[in-house]
Amino acid sequence: MKVLHWERKRAPAGDGSWVEYEVLGRGMPVLLANGLAGPREVWTDLVRQQHDRYRFITWNYRGLLQAETNGASRSARSVAEHARDACAVLDAEAIPGCCGVGWAMGVQTALELFSLAPNRVSSLILLSGG
Repeated sequence: MKVLHWERKRAPAGDGSWVEYEVLGRGMPVLLANGLAGPREVWTDLVRQQHDRYRFITWNYRGLLQAETNGASRSARSVAEHARDACAVLDAEAIPGCCGVGWAMGVQTALELFSLAPNRVSSLILLSGG
């Protein structure tokens, strides 16, 4: 089975800290919004099958998956803050618009991104938003 090699990057956040994110593939950009504390590995099958057609971008929700050592608080952040982080990632990648895919809490994050910047979301795929 082919091993996927995600490129790890960082984008400047609006509060002076950094958002860690990863990119893999080429083609139309697809922003993957994970579930609460869900790693990007939940998307492995999708990405493995489609990385030749789509450019997948996913980011770590600050305050949840990694220890923050760059001066930012470790406290949980709001869905709106996660959506602003998504915008920071899109800015860093010079992506004017994308398909947003959200799973679980990522559904709320994707919807908030659409509310915050509707011109940057061409379509939404929402999974198990409960």
